[in-house]
Amino acid sequence: MNDFNRALDFALKWEGNKYVVDTGGATRWGISQHAFPTMTSHEIENLTKEQAGQLYYLHYWKLGGCEQMEWPLCLVAFDTSVNLGLSKANKFYNEVLSLDKLASDRILAAGILSKREEFYKRLGAREKYKPYLKGWLNRCEDLRKEAKL
Repeated sequence: MNDFNRALDFALKWEGNKYVVDTGGATRWGISQHAFPTMTSHEIENLTKEQAGQLYYLHYWKLGGCEQMEWPLCLVAFDTSVNLGLSKANKFYNEVLSLDKLASDRILAAGILSKREEFYKRLGAREKYKPYLKGWLNRCEDLRKEAKL
């Protein structure tokens, strides 16, 4: 199994396959109307796993530069992009890289994950996000285990 498929399997385990309408609008496989505004709720409701995988590959894996990263950095960068968006994932990557230009991929991955956890804790301190904090941190812990960090 290649790195993209491994990373996709991890993300989909957390994103789930149920159709819901949540803060991101219509959502299935973690693909939301908020992130993909040109898709109708009907298209999202009927989205197959393969179609979701294609969207993840094009809009997160390729655009995030994950195909040029080694495991586990590609996994952490991809899942961070999926969960928080490309700009936040890139911000974390650049912040960690600015501390050590020669950091290994493993160190970069661990640093991104630490930045992500710090972000969630700050966000989770707000009343409206408190219910989500435990789930966000559980996903990070599972990501740490999957990446063996």
